[in-house]
Amino acid sequence: ALYLNSPEVRMLYATPAWLLPICPILIWWVGRIWLLAHRDEVHEDPIVFAATDKPTWVAAAIVIGLALLGTGLGLN
Repeated sequence: ALYLNSPEVRMLYATPAWLLPICPILIWWVGRIWLLAHRDEVHEDPIVFAATDKPTWVAAAIVIGLALLGTGLGLN
């Protein structure tokens, strides 16, 4: 979140406001993985779990879409 206020972001992204929703999505995702691990529902390596987990794929697609919108590529 602190990175979003840096001058480098303004150089890289046309509309950096699109990047703000990425923070709560990542917090949700990390919290979800911790909760599932605590419930002993993650039975393999966390990377393998993330690669095969459908909510992770949806969150990743949303994050990529927001990043594209931030760069201005999603508007063409």
